[in-house]
Amino acid sequence: MAGITLKSLAARLGVHPSLISRVLRNDPKARLSEKRRREILAAVKESGYRPDHAGRALRNRRSGIVALAIPDIANSFYAVLFRAVEAAAQAQNYSVVLCNTDEKEEGFRRLFDTLGAGHIDGWLVATGRGSDNYLDLLESNNIPYLLLNRRSTRPGGAWVGPDDYQTGRIAADHLLNQGHRQIGYLSADLGIESMRRRFDGFTETLRARGVELPDDLVIAGSINRTWIRARTANLLKMPADKRPTALFVSNGQSLSWVLATIRDLDLRIPRDLSIVGYSPFSDPDVTSVVVPVNDIGRIGTEWLIEAITGTTGAAKTPIEIVLPVAFVDRGTTAPIVR
Repeated sequence: MAGITLKSLAARLGVHPSLISRVLRNDPKARLSEKRRREILAAVKESGYRPDHAGRALRNRRSGIVALAIPDIANSFYAVLFRAVEAAAQAQNYSVVLCNTDEKEEGFRRLFDTLGAGHIDGWLVATGRGSDNYLDLLESNNIPYLLLNRRSTRPGGAWVGPDDYQTGRIAADHLLNQGHRQIGYLSADLGIESMRRRFDGFTETLRARGVELPDDLVIAGSINRTWIRARTANLLKMPADKRPTALFVSNGQSLSWVLATIRDLDLRIPRDLSIVGYSPFSDPDVTSVVVPVNDIGRIGTEWLIEAITGTTGAAKTPIEIVLPVAFVDRGTTAPIVR
């Protein structure tokens, strides 16, 4: 049935076109029996009918698409986040376009220019830099947006993210409670607001218990395999009286490189070195502070779609939600032995 339209299909089935549209959208307001629903779906499949998304977008002035901007597609954190966003969006008949910015403002601007205003209903922005200059693009075009896993530097912005300060505090408390005093810290660029808050939570907890974190026990900067491995090796080759007995790896992407370096040096975990990681997975392999990434993605996506559709006035009531993190012990830390 080439070229079949919603109207002709409805005439064939003896129903109003809007009923077929509601069935295809899985609209709970569609009043019909389950048998009739199955008949309609079977007829749609048999006919080869495809909804006219472009036409619907013109009529509704919405495309049914949201964009998720992330800094690094290779980072497992953002892979988990994307799956959560996609699941929440699909539940409301929305699709998601994944955009990688490489943490560059020009990268975001290029993506915005390529996609263009009108093709994307709203943006979920998970880039981590403190600068919000590129958000001017979204605001000037009156496009709803929400920040995920970070906070806005401007007042009134909507965001959903984990308690980064608590992340650092939990890791520090755990290692201090096991008697560690020479503790190393590995981070991405501390100019990223979330990284700085984790670092502050960690160092302030140490200081409150009379322990300082020397600069030479801190690795912070580029998330680069070669750089991370070299700096970690230098840290662990320090003289025994200065070498850390424990290490907090405060970003998940670097953890595998750190573990590989430890193996290369024939050090044993936790006998020679205790390790605490940072994980988006609820069941990590390493003792970790676990971030509720699924909740971040779900809550943020639901709010954004509500802001787009105007169903709850979300756009007029920006949210600021800090979600609690958890601690999962996988036996990669042990009490200090001297």
